Amino acid sequence: MTGGPRPGVLAAAIAVWVLAAYAPVLDGDFVWDDNFLIAGHPAVVELGAPADYFGRVFWSSPEYADDSPAFYRPLTVLSFAIQHHIVGLEPAFFHLGNVLLHAGCAVLVFLLALRAGAAPLAAALAALLFGTLPRLTESVAWISGRTDVLATFAVLGALLLHRSERERTGSRVAAAVAILAGLFAKEVAVAGAAALAVHEAWRARHGLATPRRALLNLAPLVGAGLVYTGMRVWASRASAELVQRVDGLPVAERPAAALQALGSYAAMLLDPLRPRVMNGVLGETHAGLVALGTVALLAALALAWRVARRSDAPHPLAALALAAAALLPVLHLVPLAGDIVAADRYLYLPAAGLALLVAWSAGRLPTGARGPATALALCACLVFSIATARRAAVWADELAFWTHAAREAPPHQAQAHAGLGEALLRRGRFEEALAAFREAEARSRARTRGGLPPEYVAGNMALCLAETGRLDEARALLTGLVRARPQVALNHFNLALIHAMSLDFDAADASLAAALERYPGYPRALGLERSVARAREEWRRLPPAQPDEATALRAARARVYARVGNQREAEALWREVLARPDASAEHLDRAAVFLVVRGDPDTARRALALLREKAGREARVRELEAALAARREAG
Repeated sequence: MTGGPRPGVLAAAIAVWVLAAYAPVLDGDFVWDDNFLIAGHPAVVELGAPADYFGRVFWSSPEYADDSPAFYRPLTVLSFAIQHHIVGLEPAFFHLGNVLLHAGCAVLVFLLALRAGAAPLAAALAALLFGTLPRLTESVAWISGRTDVLATFAVLGALLLHRSERERTGSRVAAAVAILAGLFAKEVAVAGAAALAVHEAWRARHGLATPRRALLNLAPLVGAGLVYTGMRVWASRASAELVQRVDGLPVAERPAAALQALGSYAAMLLDPLRPRVMNGVLGETHAGLVALGTVALLAALALAWRVARRSDAPHPLAALALAAAALLPVLHLVPLAGDIVAADRYLYLPAAGLALLVAWSAGRLPTGARGPATALALCACLVFSIATARRAAVWADELAFWTHAAREAPPHQAQAHAGLGEALLRRGRFEEALAAFREAEARSRARTRGGLPPEYVAGNMALCLAETGRLDEARALLTGLVRARPQVALNHFNLALIHAMSLDFDAADASLAAALERYPGYPRALGLERSVARAREEWRRLPPAQPDEATALRAARARVYARVGNQREAEALWREVLARPDASAEHLDRAAVFLVVRGDPDTARRALALLREKAGREARVRELEAALAARREAG
């Protein structure tokens, strides 16, 4: 359009708009899998050699024995590790990385639409519709959703780099390298290779290249695929003992499940303003969604036929192939880890393909319809942006996120309540966490198949029971779990923790030995083993407890209980120390530190007042007051 904004200006405007829509998440924390994949992942918190990332599967965790899905996404983990190496464990920078990548994907959609012949305004609006689509918030606002964003960025880059001319071999090699990078981010990047294959096949069919030339143009992609396959096999073999076998649905049930999943994705696109974390429960058939999926499949086939016959360029058919190939792996035709029918994050790359198709289709509208269509698209972008900003704010608060997810969860979906329990547990709200875990357990048991791993729910329930003083109940629960699943190192570790909290040092040692036998070098078990050894020695030196014993002995007992993780007993003893008139400055300081970090905030403030009044340690008090304020803000 003559006299319109330059493409560079439009690209910058798209990036700024998308960044503004996602601004609320920049103040967010780690949520859900972020706590394992980033905050608790050894390969992230300590930058290692490339083999540490490319030589093992994504979720491998010897703690859980055979409960690690065989995902292979080394580039995603490496990106987390590099960020951590540069800025530390600061969630805001991880969120910013996701948002910048997403803005980059929106700009790439714009550039690809221009290359396909779309008008600049149509290309910009299509890119904004993609960039602000509320259903994509999960991939962007959730740090662990980077898998889809990074893979899509690489795929769109590959589509932009690829050239079919004989002399452009370097461009094709660069595109193949980008596809390989996308595969290392997430398996869905194979859809980019499918789109390029369709692109070359269209050219050959329309006489723009010989079949031999088309095959030669795809040779770098074949090479990239072989490299990826070889490295994935290597990593899978290295991690074979850690990888679970995913059974999925019986073969006879998969066609209906695929249609239900397809219907779910169609419904999600028809209802873009209400993103959800959990969409359906695998194995529970919804006839309406199966019918909608059938209609969507027929419509997609008809659209593909129409585009293949009538388009005068390969771009629309390639965009359609991109969307279809990205969606195909998540239709449950092959077994998938997890028990949901559909997920918002799985729409990320398909949405990019559909946005390209929309941009191309805009040029085919009658002249009189273009103005209203532009106004409608602009209004949709504004509405999408508001909805996305609101949803991003939900993702920014872990407790609000899980509360919202639990409220929306299907009747037999347990994950949302388990996640809510974890968020409450981290905040020391143990009774509420226990109730959430019990709800998750009830929902999981109500399933005819599938559900959460027993140690995930029962282990956390036991920790809640222990934190509320019910150590015997916690021990009984974990003892039963160890009998049922003795191969899981985490079960033995959790039981050792309960024994340690009870000061049953011999039983703790036995459970730790069992955990280390199943997971040699288990870091948490080794750390607890050292704590138990020190606590045993310190406890052995103490005389039997007496109600009127010296304050120093009370403080020593508090330190032992704190060392083995029994915060309840430790806090009770430190409260007694605070009430003693002969408590020394050192005792008050130790009590204040414990209470500021782990105790009741009101008691912590009382301890700080006593430390200021009796010990006069003003600088120390200010330091601890700042720590208490930070804890209050975080929780």
